[in-house]
Amino acid sequence: MSGEWIKMRVSLAKDPAVIAIADHLAASRAFMDWLTNPVRRTCDKSAYEHVTRNVTVSVTVSALLQIWGTANEIGKPDGDDLILRHTRIDMLDEVCGVPGFGSAIASVDWAVECEWNGKTCVRLPKFLINNVPQEDRSKRSAAERQRRYREKHNATDNAQSNGDSDVTRDVTVTHREEKRREEQKIKNSPATGVAAVSRFDEFWSVYPTKVGKKPCAAKWKLRKFDRVADLILADVRRRIAEDRKWRDGYVPNPETYLNQERWNDGDAGQRGAAGEQKPDWLVGAV
Repeated sequence: MSGEWIKMRVSLAKDPAVIAIADHLAASRAFMDWLTNPVRRTCDKSAYEHVTRNVTVSVTVSALLQIWGTANEIGKPDGDDLILRHTRIDMLDEVCGVPGFGSAIASVDWAVECEWNGKTCVRLPKFLINNVPQEDRSKRSAAERQRRYREKHNATDNAQSNGDSDVTRDVTVTHREEKRREEQKIKNSPATGVAAVSRFDEFWSVYPTKVGKKPCAAKWKLRKFDRVADLILADVRRRIAEDRKWRDGYVPNPETYLNQERWNDGDAGQRGAAGEQKPDWLVGAV
């Protein structure tokens, strides 16, 4: 065999195999009659009696393009070869529209009539070395886009994780380590570890209204109210001591009290139920 199918390209007309196909075509009686019929001329032995080789090469390239496109769309891969099922060599003339062309490309072993799975077919040897069927080309294109996306995504992730410099990376790592150590320290601290539950329980025990303990406990833990537990407890006790409504239970829900941080109300608790100013000795009493 003369070798694999060449890749379709601008310089195709200069390929020796293409020129050989053109010469074989020029000597084909079917091609000669087809070529000269419009001008009602005849050829004795070759089409070159009326046209130059450049003409037959141009016809050859055009016909090859037709067969190449059809084969690329409907061919069945078989190793490096491409199989055109339910096809004979002479049927290639109809594919490209040039009489005698099937025989011409068979002369350089670019097409071989054979059987495949018990059916007559045309084999295009080594067609797939330089040409990819449409279905495979689409799959490869999609796979290539996926590959480029993954590479870009991984590069972005690596840049974010590595930072722009060793200094930035070291600062980030150091900050994270310090944060973890601080969180672990707070978690293990007696004031905010096991004691956190008892501080909330203390708040719950003194607050006049017992509504929504579970969300209150969650809020207490989330906002780390242990750090201001003394202020909260002092404020609740002062309000109860100074305000009759608080003593009677007419107070905000405990979750509302915590959400609004009512212990920061300033002069709250300095006035009684009737609004009169309380004596200085009573203000701040626990």
